[in-house]
Amino acid sequence: MTRFQVARGLPGDGNIGRATLTALNISPGERMREIRLNLERWRLLPRERPASRVEVNVADPSAVLFADGAPA
Repeated sequence: MTRFQVARGLPGDGNIGRATLTALNISPGERMREIRLNLERWRLLPRERPASRVEVNVADPSAVLFADGAPA
């Protein structure tokens, strides 16, 4: 609960007060709007990736290590 509160700018006291309850009671339509906006923001981010990186596919589950831009 504390992480939820801090992520939303609420006092991270672990108690479910009025502000925390309001943050928890988001309608499905509002949550969908938030998700759509965040997906659009993510889509607009630059696609440049570092040459050395690890790409994780959670759905697969698999991971690929890239060194100098190529799978290692």
